Amino acid sequence: MKKCFDSLTNQTLNDIEFIFIDDGSNDNTKEVIQSLINLDSRARLISQSNKGITAARLTGLKNTNSEYVSFVDADDYIDLGVAEEAYNVFSSERNVDALLYSFAYIKGDKKSMFNFSLEFPATGFDIISNTIPSWKIYTNGIYKTAHALEAYNKINFQSTNSDEIANRLIFESCKEVNIINSAYYYVQSSSSTSKYPSKNYITRLESAYWLRNYSRENWSHRVSYKSADIHFLNELCSLALKYSRSHKNMPNDVKTEWSKGIFKYRKYAIDILYSNIYKLNFRFFLSDKLIRKSGYIVTLPLLLKNKRRKP
Repeated sequence: MKKCFDSLTNQTLNDIEFIFIDDGSNDNTKEVIQSLINLDSRARLISQSNKGITAARLTGLKNTNSEYVSFVDADDYIDLGVAEEAYNVFSSERNVDALLYSFAYIKGDKKSMFNFSLEFPATGFDIISNTIPSWKIYTNGIYKTAHALEAYNKINFQSTNSDEIANRLIFESCKEVNIINSAYYYVQSSSSTSKYPSKNYITRLESAYWLRNYSRENWSHRVSYKSADIHFLNELCSLALKYSRSHKNMPNDVKTEWSKGIFKYRKYAIDILYSNIYKLNFRFFLSDKLIRKSGYIVTLPLLLKNKRRKP
């Protein structure tokens, strides 16, 4: 957390604010944050009961008067020139609605840069369509606060990755998006010793299904049905495979939540596969590079077991 804090407060642009959200922590996180913000008058802390990452970010959005906003998770950090570079672009190019960071993975002492498969400047829907069904870009960046607030207000559920959904929605309102050289550093933890995924990890299915329905209702002219459906099926197959590998080590309460989630959303997958759009053309899915990953071809028949229907 100290590295994150230092990367924010040591920005080369001084006229910025920092809002830290303590989302119902049950350790000494609040005290650690308080000790840090006492070092900088531009920083403040807001505490709330545990509501999830999207609700925490929404609290921050509702408590800032800044025209632009960015989100930085406590484990991550950013280049010291991010704010100044973004300020200069927004000041000189008034048609730009959002800026993406360059993006790097940090694992131990190793750093690897992510290569964006998109030319900039781009439209907001260029960004969205490059995140469905898979992440060809990352949406971490600096946005107009009004756009972010509108997007996060649309999320009426909390899941372990509901923030990824909300970030996509920001770009609905963006006509032009560009990228800056300054980077966001995503720190990949190597210290986890868990033998199974967490109880709440299965809530990713809710996110995937919500996004599938939202995109079909609102983005059908920009994002293909195939992309939206395969994103959901990919998530379901991935989690079903993860469950099959981990369920023997799961406590009963975790196992119950995972099995309930998989079987709840299995019926939606079956409806997709048997819909008129695909006309039982399973080769359509099996030929897609996402579904061809090891295990997915096996998992789909398992999901459909004993659920045969007539065309």
